[in-house]
Amino acid sequence: LPAMAIDATTTAAETGIGLSSLVTPLTEHEFVRRYWPDEPYWSVDGDERLAVIAAVPQLESAEAALEGASNVTFFKPDGSPGLVADGQAALPLYRLGLTVYFAGSHIPALRATTERLCADLGLPSGSIVSEIFCSDGQSGVKMHSDFDVNFALLLQGNKRWRLAENHHIRNQTGVCRPGSAEQPNPLQLELADSLPFPDDMPADATTVDMKAGGLLFLPRGWWHDTSANGKCLQVNFVMKSPMWMTVLTRALTTRLRRDADWRGYAFDLFADDPARRETALRRFADLLGELPERLRALLEAADREALAAELLEDSGLEPAGQ
Repeated sequence: LPAMAIDATTTAAETGIGLSSLVTPLTEHEFVRRYWPDEPYWSVDGDERLAVIAAVPQLESAEAALEGASNVTFFKPDGSPGLVADGQAALPLYRLGLTVYFAGSHIPALRATTERLCADLGLPSGSIVSEIFCSDGQSGVKMHSDFDVNFALLLQGNKRWRLAENHHIRNQTGVCRPGSAEQPNPLQLELADSLPFPDDMPADATTVDMKAGGLLFLPRGWWHDTSANGKCLQVNFVMKSPMWMTVLTRALTTRLRRDADWRGYAFDLFADDPARRETALRRFADLLGELPERLRALLEAADREALAAELLEDSGLEPAGQ
């Protein structure tokens, strides 16, 4: 293995896995310039990635990854999800052939990796989390699109992905399923640019066959489905926040916190007594009456870029690695 890969294996368990190790053979700069954040990228296998991950004993097998996990989701034969308290309870379900997935936050190397990826990509601390998928036998997920940005690293097995750009909704905030299926988050139908959603993968979908060590970068909102056979172990590094509205609302909260009236408790909003409810809503309305002037003064700032920097500071978001 190249010296870079050997050096990476000695540090992965302590400092996590960096973007350059994930996207090899591309360099970090090439990936950011050509693909991040809107274009899919894949490398179907990768001995270097496997060598790096070999330094993390909790990722040697599904059984090792499940040890110490909590709140494990499993998928029943009909595709509906269930939940068990921990990895010990999930292990028999996995051995029955059910797919299980869970957060990877109990594994120190994955906690370090998510923070390191945030730093490499210039994201606020905590923007990326890890998820682990384990399956044995026939497995996969039906067509859908997600609101997160995903680096999917296949550690064991073989998996087929089909993916296609989503022309029906931009910047979705929840999972979208085919048009004839019940939507888990009906708000997405209101946010859509075009309805109904397709019932099948688009004709121009790309098929990608991944092997152990393979990495797929899937941008936000792309339609995809997957299928696998045999033992599969995959780690996803996913970005779910912040959105621009998150930055703004956090900053506004900080500024309103400086006002004693806005710091007041919202008593009686749902009181049984209608008079108390009306008084509560009237109080809220009075506060809202002052808001346009506040916002006007804020948005009329001569230097918008300076204002953006101030609001970012007020948001409380911090760069990773500090």
